[in-house]
Amino acid sequence: MAREEENITKKMTRQSHKKMDEQLDCMDTSRLSSWRWVNPSFEEGEAWLMAHPKYIKKGIYLSDTPSKEVWRLPIPRGLGGINIIYKKYQCLQNSIWERFQRSLAVNEALNFAALKEIGVPVAEVLACGETRHVGLLLEAYIVTKCIDNTYDGSVLTPSGSLWERTRLRMGFARNAMEHIAKIHLVGCYHSAFRAHKILFPKDCDENNPSLTWIDVANCQFFPEIPMKLAIPKDLVHMFVDLRLSADEIKELENHYLKFNPNCGYTVKTLWNAMVALKN
Repeated sequence: MAREEENITKKMTRQSHKKMDEQLDCMDTSRLSSWRWVNPSFEEGEAWLMAHPKYIKKGIYLSDTPSKEVWRLPIPRGLGGINIIYKKYQCLQNSIWERFQRSLAVNEALNFAALKEIGVPVAEVLACGETRHVGLLLEAYIVTKCIDNTYDGSVLTPSGSLWERTRLRMGFARNAMEHIAKIHLVGCYHSAFRAHKILFPKDCDENNPSLTWIDVANCQFFPEIPMKLAIPKDLVHMFVDLRLSADEIKELENHYLKFNPNCGYTVKTLWNAMVALKN
């Protein structure tokens, strides 16, 4: 059984890496000059968006992160009429080394492709691009389809509007554990795992809400730290965000380990590893 699980994991890992390569080839990126890529289903919408950049700032501003703007806005009805999320990265403050690398926008497009391949629901990428000058990255953007009629996980935190919905919070966290276990199985470290980066429907089964991941720019499929350290780092962020009790955390740890049983942890040792991170 262990050998079979190992073979499945290796297959998932290969598939995720292959899908990243395919997405990179599809976008036909360049490290030397500016480029743009658009999903064929969004060509008219993207052309209109690029021709009307001032319209973007008439949308709803969602981000307070330095050097990154995130807007939600509608595309005109005649061009599809969908709501989109537009993320723009300003890169002038980055180091010279960083400005010769792929942008976070490109990283996110590749990560979305890889996560979708292994069964983690993600936002649909509609467009992506970079502006460069003699190879130096100036700015980058990514457009995804907005998932309407949803909450993000921050509503389940102590300051959120649904904090009292204990059953929903545990259903959310339980399903998130399944997803993050899959991500860890293929050697990926999220590195910025927080509740507000996952959406769920406003009208849902509290015990089993469907989840969609919307912010994966910092996922590392080739992490700089060992996965043994990455696992508790990722999980502790979620548990702290949701202010879960010790009993709830241990229940969720056990659920995580059902989907990633060979990660080198037990409920007890994983608990100890997370406690060590907080000290």
